Amino acid sequence: MDDLMNASLTMRHSSPPALALDEPSAGVRVGSALAALTIVTIPLGPLLITVGTRALPVYWSQIAFAALCFHLIFSSLAARARRAAAPPMRVGLALSLITLMGVGLISPRDELAAVLAYANFSTAVLGGVLVGRLWAYDRAERFGTIDKAWYIFVLTAAAQLLSSFGNAQSFTELHQNSVTPWGESNFVAGVIVVASLLVLARLADTASPWILGIPIVCACAVALATLSRGALLAAGVGVATYLWALGRRPFSKFALRVTALAVPIVLLMALNGVTSIRSQVNSQVFANIDARWRLYETALGEFRASPIIGTGWASLRQVSETGQSTFAHNVVFSFLQIGGLGGLAFLCIVAVFSIVAIRRFPRLASPILGALAVSMTDPFLESYVAGLLFWAIIWLGASRIVRLDAEAVPVEPPTRLHGNAAGRS
Repeated sequence: MDDLMNASLTMRHSSPPALALDEPSAGVRVGSALAALTIVTIPLGPLLITVGTRALPVYWSQIAFAALCFHLIFSSLAARARRAAAPPMRVGLALSLITLMGVGLISPRDELAAVLAYANFSTAVLGGVLVGRLWAYDRAERFGTIDKAWYIFVLTAAAQLLSSFGNAQSFTELHQNSVTPWGESNFVAGVIVVASLLVLARLADTASPWILGIPIVCACAVALATLSRGALLAAGVGVATYLWALGRRPFSKFALRVTALAVPIVLLMALNGVTSIRSQVNSQVFANIDARWRLYETALGEFRASPIIGTGWASLRQVSETGQSTFAHNVVFSFLQIGGLGGLAFLCIVAVFSIVAIRRFPRLASPILGALAVSMTDPFLESYVAGLLFWAIIWLGASRIVRLDAEAVPVEPPTRLHGNAAGRS
């Protein structure tokens, strides 16, 4: 796709380029619609499939993602049959990450649980890359189909949370009653906050009417009402990052950056307040803090026991105190435990591509850093829903977009154009 669009910049414009971002092809439009379907079906949660004595959850969203994969495969085959150029999805990174973390299947303690956890991770990475790539192709300078899908997802997820609040007898019990078909409390709140930061960033990037951001801010407030400290942390990091990037004149930039530096202080006060409110129900909020530290120690011990290949997907459940913690609730300790040195390589790739995405789309810093912040206290990149969200953001930012207009950056013509003579003008 990049080669084709680069070459088109060197051609005379006797006819409009077939794959220009200003006019997405029919295949891209259909792909974007299926990507949107993958997103808006997340709130439906999973379909339970019985295997022996165990029920395996398969998200309806993953079924929609399978349809997207079939469409892209058949579109590519049809394009080859017509000897036409189809927009490549560039899934090499996704396949590399999936293969890299496949090391966690070598010696897991529970093979079926490991396969399920790995399948969720794999579909999240591949799905995120495909969604992000289609997002970039489908005129990323406008608030398009995939943007609208995330907008709908945020509002739907917030409505589900709001509905679950009806079971709480007081404000202090909201956290315990924050249950949706696709997750509970901390996880759901964290995903909604990060998705809200994403939608707000896209609204700003596409110069959309500011009034469209009001429902998203309200949805974010609903997520924070769960009293989730992880969601609050993500929101604080996102707001601080956003304020730091604002301001055009020196004085306004200085004032906004001073405000951004004050956000951590406000955040710390808010975290203490949330802890105090939740402690009025029971002492579980303090037990959770202690349990997380023990999980970190256990995951680090697992990595030390098997530093090369780790101890595998879902293996932490067998050695954790409660026997219910599948992941270490910290992205660093979790992937080191799962894949050893493979997990370390995965973390390095996450860091590199996060930097690349932020450099190319600065406003995406808010959701990216928000996601990384919440992943330090909750399973995020390990899961299907949050992983899909994270990698879609990363790949939107990392995808190279060439616009065919007066502001397009000149590029060198390729030496070959998918079988046609190169350098033709």
